[in-house]
Amino acid sequence: MDTSWAGTLGAADRAFPRDMWANTKRAFVAAALPLLQPTTSPVLQDLARRLLLSDAIAPAGQDPSGEPSLAELRLGRLLALGQVDGIGILGLLPRADADENFERESVELRFAANDVAGACRTIRNLVGRYQDAWWERALIACQALKGEYNQASLGLNVMHEKNGGRDPVFDTLIEAIDGHGERVPRLPDPTPIRMALLAAAKLPLPADALATAGPAALTVWATSTKVPALQRLAGAAKPTGAGARRPAPP
Repeated sequence: MDTSWAGTLGAADRAFPRDMWANTKRAFVAAALPLLQPTTSPVLQDLARRLLLSDAIAPAGQDPSGEPSLAELRLGRLLALGQVDGIGILGLLPRADADENFERESVELRFAANDVAGACRTIRNLVGRYQDAWWERALIACQALKGEYNQASLGLNVMHEKNGGRDPVFDTLIEAIDGHGERVPRLPDPTPIRMALLAAAKLPLPADALATAGPAALTVWATSTKVPALQRLAGAAKPTGAGARRPAPP
């Protein structure tokens, strides 16, 4: 049974009909999903959320070989729109053919939803499977966030010995969590993981990050109890995919 559109919303949640994709080609749905973009309209935000989280019969057909699966495209839209309650579908989506990008996006979505334990569990399970340095840095991030500073420092040193293993911004964030870092004047690629590290390091939010961060990353900042309440307002003031987030209580 194809569970690519298994969801967490039912009739009581104003879910779309289970047969909403009847007579709709899978290729059309796959091509249309990227058109869902962050918006300041509460109505469109609600419609997008209900569409992505509704429990429905998947459109008929097969995912093209070498292309993102329908499940991956759907997960990517949840992350792009900052729909953090979408982590509820992670255990429902088909995982047999999940690729590296799917797994990375699932980790980022868990960070955005403040499920650090679940994100780090996934990272530890997969870090040996994939060769990209992203996974090594993600593991180091988990160690630093958990207070395992010696392991995180060792991991950084190992990466520095590798060719191209340096990422100055990431390195500074890890060192700052341990109390030895400096301010980060710019935060390129402000992903949920990096925003969680910035919050844990108790560093101010760089102006470029506020301008370029997506809804999921801004949700991390706006809801982090490690960030002073007034600083959280900067992230909460910019609308996210699920509406402007309220700062977490002090």
